[in-house]
Amino acid sequence: MNKLILIFSVLLLPILGNSQNMRRDYKFGQNISVFGPTYLSYSIDYFATPNINLEVGVGTKGSHSRSRGVTTGGIFGGLKYHFFGNKEWKATPYIGFYASKLLKDDIESAHKTYLLLYAPIGVQYINSKTFTFSFEYGLSYIPYSSNRNHYMIDLFKAGESEYFPNFSFKVGRRFGNKTQREERKKEYKPIRV
Repeated sequence: MNKLILIFSVLLLPILGNSQNMRRDYKFGQNISVFGPTYLSYSIDYFATPNINLEVGVGTKGSHSRSRGVTTGGIFGGLKYHFFGNKEWKATPYIGFYASKLLKDDIESAHKTYLLLYAPIGVQYINSKTFTFSFEYGLSYIPYSSNRNHYMIDLFKAGESEYFPNFSFKVGRRFGNKTQREERKKEYKPIRV
């Protein structure tokens, strides 16, 4: 059993261990993602704290819904909570919540936009060159009232709302304050195994 723990620790150390907290030192980021709230998107994000990440973006055409047709694109915004974000780990799991306003590519429709809610769980990895890689799996939800002028009580009306699974792969780059990073590097002690 001890050998198994040792092997597991040695394999995970390059992924988890880091000499600085990348989420604290590199607060701003920009990303390109495939799928998620839209099918192909560009977003910017900001770590308000090492655990809380805020993100806004724009995306292109996709087909999110059988009954609502094809979309030409849209905007989205949301937040993610990174578990262990305050640790000096390169990879952290997270959960999030996003809202998207998508434009329909349907000339005959009376409603040109609809709301899509997206709740992902995923893992973000930041390498030492500040490139990020994320993979997430989530549930997308199109409320009943997003296509009609009803009250919130109708949000979950049976037969009209749609749920469907979704996933996303994201690549990006982090940016931060060089002076603060160099001051913090002086404080860090190397991780010893």
